[in-house]
Amino acid sequence: MSPLLDNLTSGWALVALGLILLLLLGRGLLRGRAASRQTRNPVRGLNYLLNEAPDTDLDALAAGLEVNDATLDAHLALGTLLRRRGEIDRAIRLHQGLLAGPRLGVEGRGRVELELARDYLAAGLLNRAESLLRQLIKQEPMRRPALEQMLEVHQRERDWHAAADVARQLAAEHGDAVTRTLAHYLCELADDAWQAGDLTGARRHLTEALERDPLCVRASLLVGRLELEAGHYREAIGALQRVREQDPRFLPEVLPQLMTAHRELGSDRDLLRFLETSLEQHASAQLASELAQHHVRAGDPERARRLLIATLSRRPTLRGLQVLLSHHLPLFDEPAAAALKELEAYSARLIDAVDRYVCEACGFSGPVLHWQCPGCKAWGTTAPRDGIFSD
Repeated sequence: MSPLLDNLTSGWALVALGLILLLLLGRGLLRGRAASRQTRNPVRGLNYLLNEAPDTDLDALAAGLEVNDATLDAHLALGTLLRRRGEIDRAIRLHQGLLAGPRLGVEGRGRVELELARDYLAAGLLNRAESLLRQLIKQEPMRRPALEQMLEVHQRERDWHAAADVARQLAAEHGDAVTRTLAHYLCELADDAWQAGDLTGARRHLTEALERDPLCVRASLLVGRLELEAGHYREAIGALQRVREQDPRFLPEVLPQLMTAHRELGSDRDLLRFLETSLEQHASAQLASELAQHHVRAGDPERARRLLIATLSRRPTLRGLQVLLSHHLPLFDEPAAAALKELEAYSARLIDAVDRYVCEACGFSGPVLHWQCPGCKAWGTTAPRDGIFSD
């Protein structure tokens, strides 16, 4: 929960919101039972006013309520709700009006300026937001929230160098809360350097990313792909195999590159051992499928079927069922095989109908892996879906 929402539940905020409601009652804007309900719940009352009261009345209300540190929470709550409702111009006007008055202390003015910067950010006025935030970064206690908002500015601008610098400051001053985000900024920088042909720079950024966040799957994937493309197959294998310890759900993501690297080295036995030990730790249908295909090529289809059945028993998934059905098709005569093939096709349609990736922070899902969630904008919270539809 943000500090502003915390303030909404503080005593001063509730008192101030109550004053707002009493003022509107005096003007006759609320009547009967509806008015009674709103006065008993000031926060709900403010929402009611924003939805029901005419704009001119709300503007008059904001102008009529005295501006001082005691009533500031109510003004800021009104501004936040206006911004969330998409009325950015009114939020800006409200916050600029607060700053024009002489009665706020230094900390109160800092809080209003931070909200004004958020207004500018919401309106896409990045230069204004950045200019205001640079001043707030010099002030305590506004430094930390201003730095956090500055991250959003640099993300919008896709200025990953500046974003990484700000994230490093936050990490140095406030611990590990931002390290995962910083690792992803460094991955963005590495990707840009790689595309520009600067492999040394890309490796440097990825090394720092893994130092900052040893569990950064994205960094390991990028290292593996970069080294694979450069023909450094052992280095690629080392990076890709590290994913198993970071988050085994991503093993199916690295499998194609891992198989390519082992094939180039002629180290199929090493790949087989890795798949076997990985399957013991994480009962993945895709890992089991690769092992089963190896057993089929080795002339032991029965061992392949036993492996798939054991995996499906440990972790029942539709993907596992689909793979198992495909390996049983050759065992049956035409009528039975046709029925199994129809069942396999049906399970495939069910799997395809479900988004493969889901954000663990907000639940946003989609068919493509986004390192920054399009829903909540968090970094590194999206992973392959776990459960019956997973690989």
